[in-house]
Amino acid sequence: MDHEVYIDWLFSVFGRLISAELELTSTIVFVDREFAKKKELVSTSQIAARVGEIKPHFTSEEVRGFVEELLEQGVLISTGHSLGTAH
Repeated sequence: MDHEVYIDWLFSVFGRLISAELELTSTIVFVDREFAKKKELVSTSQIAARVGEIKPHFTSEEVRGFVEELLEQGVLISTGHSLGTAH
């Protein structure tokens, strides 16, 4: 598949974010992949709780909001959703 499609998707999803939001997003994806590596199927609440431990300067509402957004985008894989389902 053409890489341009993926690049366009990345910019459409993440291009509007400021640095703090990118920091939070990358931490959420990191936590998600750590759960997936352990083959753990987890809830968005579990992801948000772990991210809150790592990044306590973000409010729980901010973390939950970004976790839900990434879930809707099909980015989270430890919740049973596969990468790229939003395409």
